[in-house]
Amino acid sequence: RIKDAISKLVGKPAPAPVVRLVELIFAEAMTLQASHVILRPDGDALEVVYVIDGKEVPRDRVPSNLTAALVTRLKVLCNLDVTAAKSMERGRIDMNVGAVPKSCEVVFQELSEGVSILLDFVSTPFAEAPEVVQAWWLTEV
Repeated sequence: RIKDAISKLVGKPAPAPVVRLVELIFAEAMTLQASHVILRPDGDALEVVYVIDGKEVPRDRVPSNLTAALVTRLKVLCNLDVTAAKSMERGRIDMNVGAVPKSCEVVFQELSEGVSILLDFVSTPFAEAPEVVQAWWLTEV
């Protein structure tokens, strides 16, 4: 599903496809019961990795030319300043999944190779987070 959405996004400047991409990532995370989603730079793309039962489940790759639009969309949803470029920034997205209210902590981390994003659907304290999530927090900036 996400691969199909990504292929339709390439080369299109309209924001609506990026909105759909973010919605697909969230919907798939809920369907797969992911505790976290990690979007990390990997060469010419952002790798989309779901954390399910503490294990990394790589899913898709978002072309790097969509990174800025994806980051902007997530920052808008978090009510963050889209013009601010900080090494680490946090926000929160409140949404409804069906009739159930759900929150997601979002952390943006600027790395030398590009932006990395952590979506935390369970607000896990660091000490209780899966190892892959702890490793994300310890990534060198």
